[in-house]
Amino acid sequence: MQEKINQANAKLERVKIVRRGSKLNLRATLPPKPGHGSKNKQYTLSPGFNATDEGLKLTVVEAQRIEADLIYGRFSWDIKKDQLTLEKAIAKFEKDYWQRKEKTINRVNNYKYDYSNHFLFLPQDQILTPELLKEALETTKPDSRKRRGMAIAYGALLNHFEIKHDLNRYKGNYKPSTKRVIPTEEEIDYYYENHCKSPQWKWIYGIIACYGIRPSEIWHLDMSLMCDIFHLPAAVESALVNDWQVVDPKADH
Repeated sequence: MQEKINQANAKLERVKIVRRGSKLNLRATLPPKPGHGSKNKQYTLSPGFNATDEGLKLTVVEAQRIEADLIYGRFSWDIKKDQLTLEKAIAKFEKDYWQRKEKTINRVNNYKYDYSNHFLFLPQDQILTPELLKEALETTKPDSRKRRGMAIAYGALLNHFEIKHDLNRYKGNYKPSTKRVIPTEEEIDYYYENHCKSPQWKWIYGIIACYGIRPSEIWHLDMSLMCDIFHLPAAVESALVNDWQVVDPKADH
């Protein structure tokens, strides 16, 4: 790796690449940071790339960009102002997503599960690069559900900005380790009769069992229509439409 770094540095004039452990840094004499006086000083910058062949390519690109800024007198310490940080990229990705899709409750939950939860693992102030996303992926277990989900989400983010990547190979061969156990009708009836004590919870349990909706979706049903269609006990209708706090999740149900 050091030989490759030397070869890259031979093509650079004002910026040099140095290795520190597993990371690649840049060293250059630059205009002073705000509050650091008026004379140019030598600084070490951390672009965040690993000391790998791909990381070196990205570091060279960053070094060339800084050299060009120095030559044309446009270097600024606010280098991320006009660059695409992960925070900006994720915000733009989400904005475009909802411009193309209706924002329903199910889709909001799906977006959180498919994308937002995976984006939380990323350093929001760093520049969006395939290398950075790959580093996050490599912290997870191969062929795991988590890695597969992250690979799909990160690939979609890069595709949105037309950035080339090879993250698809990180999807692996994940397979659920457990099978879904679907209760029999007798088991459903048993729990309905013996474990649901209140009429409110009996109704909720019955709706979930009959229609297969998620428990979280119960709280978003249009009860005004439901009460007209079904003959509900007065206590149930009152609890569902007018007074949700009657249904206490901590109560014996």
